[in-house]
Amino acid sequence: MKTPNYSRSFVLSLALLCSVSTELLAQAPQDSTVISNSLLPRPRLELGLGALSFYGDIGMLPNGIGQSAELSWGYRAALINPISKSFDLNIFALFGTIRANERVVGDEANLQNSVRMGGLSLSYNFNALLPVQRNITPYLSLGVSTFEFNPKGDHYDAEGRRYNYWNDGSIRSLPESDPNAADAIMLRRDYTFETDLRLESDRERDYALRSFSVPLGIGANLAISPSFTVRMGAEYHFTFTDNIDNIALPGDEGRKGNDHLLYSSIGLSYNLQHARRKKTETDELSNDDLLALDYADEDADGVADIIDQCPFTPAGVPIGKYGCPLDTDGDGVADYQDKEINTPAGAPVNFEGVALTEADIEAQYALYMSGGKMNFDKSSLSTADVARKRRREAEGQKGYIIQVLETGNLQTSDVSRILSIKDIRAVEKDGEMVYFVGTIADLNDAVNRDAQLKELGLQTKMIYTEFGNQQDVDAATLAEAERNRTNTVTDANEVTFRVQIGAYRYRLSQNVFSEVPDLLIVEGNDGVTRYVSGSFGDIQSAAEHKIDLLLKGSEGAFVTAYRGGQRIKLSEAGARVTGADESLKATEPGAIDKSLVKFSIQVGSFQGRVPADVLGKYLTLGSVRPVRGEGGTTRYISGSYSSASEANTALANLRNSGLIDAFVVGEFNGQVISAEEAQKIKQ
Repeated sequence: MKTPNYSRSFVLSLALLCSVSTELLAQAPQDSTVISNSLLPRPRLELGLGALSFYGDIGMLPNGIGQSAELSWGYRAALINPISKSFDLNIFALFGTIRANERVVGDEANLQNSVRMGGLSLSYNFNALLPVQRNITPYLSLGVSTFEFNPKGDHYDAEGRRYNYWNDGSIRSLPESDPNAADAIMLRRDYTFETDLRLESDRERDYALRSFSVPLGIGANLAISPSFTVRMGAEYHFTFTDNIDNIALPGDEGRKGNDHLLYSSIGLSYNLQHARRKKTETDELSNDDLLALDYADEDADGVADIIDQCPFTPAGVPIGKYGCPLDTDGDGVADYQDKEINTPAGAPVNFEGVALTEADIEAQYALYMSGGKMNFDKSSLSTADVARKRRREAEGQKGYIIQVLETGNLQTSDVSRILSIKDIRAVEKDGEMVYFVGTIADLNDAVNRDAQLKELGLQTKMIYTEFGNQQDVDAATLAEAERNRTNTVTDANEVTFRVQIGAYRYRLSQNVFSEVPDLLIVEGNDGVTRYVSGSFGDIQSAAEHKIDLLLKGSEGAFVTAYRGGQRIKLSEAGARVTGADESLKATEPGAIDKSLVKFSIQVGSFQGRVPADVLGKYLTLGSVRPVRGEGGTTRYISGSYSSASEANTALANLRNSGLIDAFVVGEFNGQVISAEEAQKIKQ
């Protein structure tokens, strides 16, 4: 069974939080609070949140051809009672939902199960072995619990039609063997788990919806103050039932043994034994202090801060009883910003408080149907069609864009100029990267933006785009706009932070970086291709983005800073960094987590229905899985190998069995890449 990679993310997060917190506590001044040893042991109250993973028969079913691991959340509450120097007795409750899904030949096993658990555990904290002065305390725990579960499945759509899984991968309203199969209509899962699986299999008398488990835990407690402790840990629950997923296969047909649960979590606990610091004379407020609080009015609007519900009202703006700007027509836009002060009640308005007409709404709808962007953000779907969706949205924009010219032979200084532009993006055309800046509605604003780019020493061209159609702006129009342009004021101290993933001597497939948001590729004339992600105005956001990329496998990612077209040290940008982060080398080595690179065998590629005879061959292999790509093409992949030699051995066996068109491919983090590229990354 392919195990979800939750534990790896948990261990990385634990190590990162512990190291950062230790450094912060080491730098912080010592608190004068003292916890008295004479106090009786008191319990700690803890609340936690974590990932609840399921290990059962789903994922190990006979004829299984693909599975999906879904992250499920669990919530934990506990009362931790010290019973000696080294041992704690814990009373806990755990609530969560587990999900599992596996595609089998002609069918699908899916599960959603609510788990409610309560139990006791005994934890050992190594107090007798560790120094007294410490911030981090590891622990081991062992316990017993009882829990309830209720397996549900998604077998019918909202109209009560049962899902029938055909061998071509589609879901239809009739079985494939039905005489009227030609009349079957396509269905899509609604992910509403409406079916009681016990009733579905007529097994409601075979087993109870309650069982026991033995949780074995490991983790660490991080003391962040005398009152609060952060716990990070994992508990593996050895259960006494094999029916959590409603499947109990005999012999070697499925996963041997009972179903199990893994709960990886972080929790915050409050120590009831904490002794408060005694008050001193300086802690008491004088009458003058209290009087000052009564009359403080920071925004000078005549309403004291203590009752001011809008404490930062602009000067001169009419306000109401509690200091908030007046909104006469109640449309949600304050009068001083409202361009239509008497909008009819209930009418939809824009950001300026002007009522939208039916024509406005129809125009927005037409723009949406044509693939353009409306005046609100839409979350993109996490599917293989994301790239196509983003491209359609980009083509649907309307306005002026600025192309940066002569980027085919970039010097090192030119690369820094490109990366210092916060809103630049790259499009690959005919094997070369073409760079564009902005999508600006007003021509005068676009001319000002163009002037800023020219101040960096870049050559540019103004283009007007409308729903993917582009044309150069004529010279006369540009000249007129240039004459009317006001002088552009630029902030010479503005800094752009980016996260560089790596610099490579060869171009990598963009599939390698499919999980990287806002990817920007810059090729220099030094033969190095640089891959960077994101554009940030502050070091904290960039650092958080870097940590996210490290967890996704981009080892060696680091933050860079640019100002005025030049790369600068992070210390010059106002960040506190170590000496190791101060390097300004032009070709920092790229690093990718090699453990995420595998070799597989592509046995076929089809657009649409798979021929029946070919599908039959795939099913006999038992390990073929579909990988969907853009344009509706689906690749069929077999096996997963750590080295190319292992894959070539398996390839020879497949070709001898009749699959003569099969060939070796690489996979990175679930994305198909060429075998040659996988081998380069492995080296």
